[in-house]
Amino acid sequence: DHPFIHEAFGDAVLYIDAEATAEVQAQQIDAHMDWIRNHREAAIALAQRAHSHFTTHYALEILLKNIATLHQTVLTKKHFVSSGHLQIEVELPVQVVLLGGHHSAEAIGRSLQSLSQQTYPNLSVLLVQTEQESERPEWHDADVSLTHLTVSADAPASTALWEGLATTHGDYVGVLDAGTVLHPNHISTLCQSLQRDPNCGVVYSGMLQAQADTTVFQGFQPFNLNQLLQFNPPLAPGSFLMRREGLMDRLNRDPYLNATATLCLLLHLAQTQRFRFSYEITGELSAQSDNSANSQPEELEAEYIALRLIFWHQEFASGKTVQSAQSLTEEPAHRSRALSDAQARIAAMESSKFWKLRTQWIQLKRRLGISTTD
Repeated sequence: DHPFIHEAFGDAVLYIDAEATAEVQAQQIDAHMDWIRNHREAAIALAQRAHSHFTTHYALEILLKNIATLHQTVLTKKHFVSSGHLQIEVELPVQVVLLGGHHSAEAIGRSLQSLSQQTYPNLSVLLVQTEQESERPEWHDADVSLTHLTVSADAPASTALWEGLATTHGDYVGVLDAGTVLHPNHISTLCQSLQRDPNCGVVYSGMLQAQADTTVFQGFQPFNLNQLLQFNPPLAPGSFLMRREGLMDRLNRDPYLNATATLCLLLHLAQTQRFRFSYEITGELSAQSDNSANSQPEELEAEYIALRLIFWHQEFASGKTVQSAQSLTEEPAHRSRALSDAQARIAAMESSKFWKLRTQWIQLKRRLGISTTD
């Protein structure tokens, strides 16, 4: 007994009261079954009417008859296929810095292949590798403009990133770790967001990442400055596109970092740029994309200390610094540790022989009517 069923099928079906008790519903079903047994031809005619109405209006073939057209419309609207004209005023040049140092040729090839399949037309790639790594001829077969930059083999990750960004020339710039695969609509989606909002300096999408037996979302959330200042960036590496104008004014010194090089870049950007989330999933991270997860704890902590020094009491917003944001999380943790320590000391004290003897002595004094406060 539902409004949709009443409107769609009318008196072509038999009803029971959905609000009634189970006992009453069972009685109604019994009554319907008695009617069907006693009015066989009328019941068959009723069923035929209901079946005819269903197959005419609600069969899967009817509901999905426009699925191909709808699918093509969505592909075009979401920029998975080139429509010849994007919903932006000017297709400004975009350059992606592909960080290929210490990555396999296969990982670089996967990223280049995904970049060559982008539906945004004005795109070029700068591949950064170490001096000891060589290009593969087949990389130049990718349908995307490709240039090459080499850095020292022992240079930290931030050197490749900083020098790569300094070499770029596009209006919009992206950064990609080799192995990350972008969906064909990634660049188009982010460019459209940047052009729609002139006050936005960085736009990013969510990413997928395969983990064990499942696939999880990474960076699929609106921007949170406090989270970034606590060194827990809300966006995934390789998921963002930024305006190049004024970028190198901030990046005038290599921080010589490895695991936190991209985090350092995001912190620099957060001082002057507004971030925007696209609410789209436009790429797939490799299993090893999080450099910090692959670093030794002492190495990672050393880089965190370096970041605190680089941004020492610099404001990102009114009253917001790295130190103030991290103190908000450290204070509850400190109090929790202090409470746990106090509870452990009390438990240890109460289990001691002295404490048990003291407790028995106080109980004896109470039974004897002697004051326990003396």
